[in-house]
Amino acid sequence: MTQVAQYRSDEWQNVITTKRFFYFVMLAMMALLALVMPVRQAEAAGWKLVFEDNFNGNTLDRTRWSTRYIYNEETMDTLAPNKEAQTYGDDNNHLVRNGQLDLIARPAPAGSKLPYQSGMLRSFQTFYYGYFEARVKFPPGIGVWPAFWLNPDRGNDGQTVWPPEIDIFEFVNNGREDKENMVHSGTHSHPSQMANVRYTYVDPKYDTKWGGYHNATSLVGGWHTFAALWTPTSLTVWMDGRKLYTQTFRWVRADGTLAPPAHINLNFALGGDWAGRHGIDPKNFPKAFSVDYVRVCQPVATGGTPTCGASRTPVTPSQAMYTSNAPGRAGDALRPVLRHVTVPRPVVQGQQLTFTQTISSPVNLPVKHEVFVYLVDAKGQVLTSALQAPIYNTMIWGNRTITLNWSVKVPWHAVPGRYSIYTAVGTRESWDPKAKWWLRAIKLDYAATVPANLRHRVNAPMRFKIGEMTVAPYTGS
Repeated sequence: MTQVAQYRSDEWQNVITTKRFFYFVMLAMMALLALVMPVRQAEAAGWKLVFEDNFNGNTLDRTRWSTRYIYNEETMDTLAPNKEAQTYGDDNNHLVRNGQLDLIARPAPAGSKLPYQSGMLRSFQTFYYGYFEARVKFPPGIGVWPAFWLNPDRGNDGQTVWPPEIDIFEFVNNGREDKENMVHSGTHSHPSQMANVRYTYVDPKYDTKWGGYHNATSLVGGWHTFAALWTPTSLTVWMDGRKLYTQTFRWVRADGTLAPPAHINLNFALGGDWAGRHGIDPKNFPKAFSVDYVRVCQPVATGGTPTCGASRTPVTPSQAMYTSNAPGRAGDALRPVLRHVTVPRPVVQGQQLTFTQTISSPVNLPVKHEVFVYLVDAKGQVLTSALQAPIYNTMIWGNRTITLNWSVKVPWHAVPGRYSIYTAVGTRESWDPKAKWWLRAIKLDYAATVPANLRHRVNAPMRFKIGEMTVAPYTGS
């Protein structure tokens, strides 16, 4: 019994030693494999670039930007409630040069309704949420008021609403209460929604009462990068990579329902009750509010890039991720779809322009809409003729495709040259038969250059381009 037990004890000891040997061999092999085999990285969130303008070339890309506010049928050239001292024009007020945009302010010509003329941009593309960034240089002098902000476009009911509004920055220098080392940033909500707005982070130098950040030195003379992360429930703003604040915020109407998507505004205002309360320094005009670039990105769960374009994004895509029930492509609203038209031959002054257009609506529009056609010159101005009024109209009922046969007379005074053909779709201000036939337009989809017969759906203004034509001079024959 003792010998057998000893034998079995020695046998088990050998077995245990052998198992330990093989165990350590397996560990060594696994470690070696870990060194030589590539490790598959987990798929991570990224940024999707949805809008960018680096202002290269020598002209403003008017397929991306309007030079007027959306109000008054896209003709508003000043914000009268602010009592600003400028109108926004197209007299070399938007200079693209050396890889940047300069919005130029200068004294207005004699007889103008306001003492100054300046420049502003409004993006045709609209957005629901995302990361917005611009690199800018502020102008010097008392009375200047450049800004980078978002406000609602038209909804599918054809109406505009305000608020909400997001002011990524307003640089106001009145020389006393607001100086050139200060910048303002904040949001506007309807009074019924103000209880939902509160700060969850505040930089020590940011004043929550007045919405102002106090920099240690002047902000004039150098380039500064401003960014905002807008989600369905919050807004965070950075300046030169420094987080200024985070606040809870919802992009909603007075009744709490989702407001129309936002467009981007970049404007160079002068004077008014805020910037001009102590006058406007008349020296050093013309002045420029310079913009190096504008970018918009949205976080995506997989794919994308680590940063928003070439930006040094101060927040990661994973940190910026949000869930949105907003409608449409890339966070934008659903829009009607139109077919590009071709006008193969020049049209002589005083003759008829004829073409066929197809339009369809992917959504059941909540109100009746009408279609209008305009001829627009190289400066983006509608011809001053009967073409400013609706030439032809037809009702668009939801979820159907219609074909329109247009016959539009080219005015005798149209200067020979190239013109753009624009269409607008909208509703009347009221369905009172005596009401003016102005547009309460929804925003549509268009591209600057689209192959003939190609359906397209990209973002565009109330008036959107469907083709081009040439006006030839009348020779009397």
